[in-house]
Amino acid sequence: MPTLPASAPAAAAPAAPSASCHIGEHGGVDDADAQTATQLVCAELSRAGAPAGATYRVDIGRLGSLVVLTVAREGSLPGSTADARQLKLHGIEDVTSAAPRLAAALVNGTALDEAEVVSQTVAGDKRNPPISASKIHFALGLIGQFPPFDRSATPAPGIDFELHSELDPFEIVGNFRFGADSDDRSVGVVFVNFAMGGRYFPGDGDTSPYLGGGFAWSYLSVNDNVNNDFSGSHAGLGAYGEAGVEFLRQRHTHLAIGARLDAPFFSVTNDRSGQTISGGAGTIAPQPVVPPSIYYAPLSLELRLTF
Repeated sequence: MPTLPASAPAAAAPAAPSASCHIGEHGGVDDADAQTATQLVCAELSRAGAPAGATYRVDIGRLGSLVVLTVAREGSLPGSTADARQLKLHGIEDVTSAAPRLAAALVNGTALDEAEVVSQTVAGDKRNPPISASKIHFALGLIGQFPPFDRSATPAPGIDFELHSELDPFEIVGNFRFGADSDDRSVGVVFVNFAMGGRYFPGDGDTSPYLGGGFAWSYLSVNDNVNNDFSGSHAGLGAYGEAGVEFLRQRHTHLAIGARLDAPFFSVTNDRSGQTISGGAGTIAPQPVVPPSIYYAPLSLELRLTF
């Protein structure tokens, strides 16, 4: 008797279709960053239990200084959207903390405040650390510091070396400034300044005005070679205030234009006090030098490049 053939093995049950997820529009964001952000969001959708057969699209855009992250569940018709959630981020790095919230809200159908900015709201969430971390930058500036305006309006050139920590919308600033104008035919100024303070940026766009202030130690020297009635120097503590505009804030390199007013807690004493001024040949009545001291509050303009 011929042997009956063995029964064929049962066909494996077809695998249930899984959810799909793909990148959408990402204008203004580098391809590599957009791809990584999409992978993070897609992984969180899977963890949140995205239903089988659903298709998700991740769109990334820019709105001024903000990154807008949108996750949508596509509808049955091509290009249609069945549901979507959106968050505004202070940087593409914030996707790490935003992705779980977006995925959970979209998969579970819960509401999410689309107007919130993640780095502000998540910072108060004990389950997540603050998103925005400080960034340390070095800056180099060109200065023009004016002498006392009642004597001259020609600024003395100088240089500013600065380190600051960016904690949007604030900066903690430390700088070292120095410069001099020793022309013997003008009002000469020499200045050295160490300062520590802060800046506030009311705008969150790529271009923003700023206000700042702090305390400083200054060395100031004034030598009037025009009237020959004042030459003196002094050093001590003081305060300062500044204002300006910064450009390209969303890039690694920033450019700023500003003005600063220093207010020393001292006056500059005149080393020529008690001397007399001779008016030259034919002058009969020499006059005493005045004043014995002046209060000099330096005003300076600055062009600063941050790296």
